[in-house]
Amino acid sequence: METATALYYTFSTIAQALAAAMALLAAFALYRLKAINDECLQSALVMESDSGGGTSVRAPAYASNWAEVRQELERRVRDGQGGDWTRETVPPRLARLERLLKAHSRVLTALWVSLALTGLVAAWSVYVLAKVPGIVTSGHADATLNAGVVTTAACLASYVWLVYEAFRRL
Repeated sequence: METATALYYTFSTIAQALAAAMALLAAFALYRLKAINDECLQSALVMESDSGGGTSVRAPAYASNWAEVRQELERRVRDGQGGDWTRETVPPRLARLERLLKAHSRVLTALWVSLALTGLVAAWSVYVLAKVPGIVTSGHADATLNAGVVTTAACLASYVWLVYEAFRRL
């Protein structure tokens, strides 16, 4: 009976702990994504203003359509519509925007991987809880516990990756 108790405690703890950790990490990641988005917006608006104004950058920037913003700014440089810009000042500004967009993509990817992995492991943990009597009688309790530890470690590794990407220096 102590094997069944170990399975019950282990897998109920896995599901609860991963859900709580993921909720906290998702809040941090969403905060970071918003901060990156805000910095992209500010950067795009400064570049739009420096290049002589207009609304061709402002609307897609407020809609967070960064591909369109980048295309318009690059078109202005290519067509010589840079206003106060020079060929020396534009590339670093566009490069900064590009780094911000890549950071946004990396954080979003890490967040989705962590969410998906956590959801799968939590769902599997709940499934295992329902099957504990059968697992104990079949003699697979040790393998099931080991699988629980390994899958939990995989989730924790994805959380480390998410934290790394969220707070990585640009």
